[in-house]
Amino acid sequence: MYLTLQVSEQAHQFSGGEKQRFAIARAILRQAKVLLLDEPTSALDDGNKKELMLLLRRLAKKMRVIMISHHLDLIAPEDDVIEMAAGEIITEL
Repeated sequence: MYLTLQVSEQAHQFSGGEKQRFAIARAILRQAKVLLLDEPTSALDDGNKKELMLLLRRLAKKMRVIMISHHLDLIAPEDDVIEMAAGEIITEL
């Protein structure tokens, strides 16, 4: 996944996926302890979605990664999963 790009005054023209990648890059550079992501793959094509998930799995070894998603196909066996409905926890895996 390419996270390198010179930002200018045209930053408002970036796609949703590009903005998400910038946010993740900032968190990495700031050495954040927690990365909270809301539907991080929603604006990505399949290739970038796979790359992002690989990156997040690597980052999870160094920081806490919390991801909110409706896509159960993104879950791996080693993930801790909390399923919610109407603001209530219904399943913890």
